[in-house]
Amino acid sequence: MMCDMVGFYIELGCSPDYMYGNRTGCPRVFTCPAFYSDSQKCYYRGVAYDVGATILQSEIKNPCSRSCKCLRNYNELPHFECATVDCPYLPGFDNKDCILTYDSLDACCAASSICDTRTLSSLKTCELNDIIYREGESFEPLDRRKICLCWAQWDGGIDNPKNCRDVNCGLELYYQNKIAQKCAPIFHGKSIGCPIDFQCYSDLMKVKSNNETGTSEKCVFGHLSIPVGDDILHDSGRQRIGFVQFPIAPVRMLTKDDPGLEETTGATAR
Repeated sequence: MMCDMVGFYIELGCSPDYMYGNRTGCPRVFTCPAFYSDSQKCYYRGVAYDVGATILQSEIKNPCSRSCKCLRNYNELPHFECATVDCPYLPGFDNKDCILTYDSLDACCAASSICDTRTLSSLKTCELNDIIYREGESFEPLDRRKICLCWAQWDGGIDNPKNCRDVNCGLELYYQNKIAQKCAPIFHGKSIGCPIDFQCYSDLMKVKSNNETGTSEKCVFGHLSIPVGDDILHDSGRQRIGFVQFPIAPVRMLTKDDPGLEETTGATAR
């Protein structure tokens, strides 16, 4: 689970801490900035935005989010509202004999579809994990939280920024208030892609101590600091439901008062 969560926490500006400095393994804990020190502003990538301010499009890392503006929600809490790109329907979209092609790694929508057998056979192919892709196809390698594009100079390296980029979920654009409350992400099935929602702490939740790991590291969930390996149980008044394998990793939360550490909030955008 820890390796699965690396991309999630890095998108939030957290730094992974590896055991004995061994970066080939999984991080043992993430050190995160003090999220959102001013509750009356929106935050994105370390920059605070006043209510009414819009993020420059060049700063937005999620290609399908446009014109993101800091507004207040029905609870008067600041949050971003973005225009979501509505990709046009392309012929062959639901045809397994056709492919959708993209112009670049940063494209949100496919530029065209190709169904002609002769044209398909003339395209360069890329192979990864025993799967063949054709030039222009976009794909996500298994368990790597990357989006890749098959192109003429494909060399098989998914860490090559010309081949692949990190998946960006727009976490701060769509879940600022959940992140500020230190809620836990919810994923679909065993997916390590983007969360579909967040589970926040409630007074009906209790911690069940398992004393399994023997580590001093803890997970942050709401106002709780929970030892690694413990379960969160929900008491509905009739039954208790265990959140097994809750997808939160050990986290150290920094504040501006931490000695030797710089505050990560940037200048206010106007």
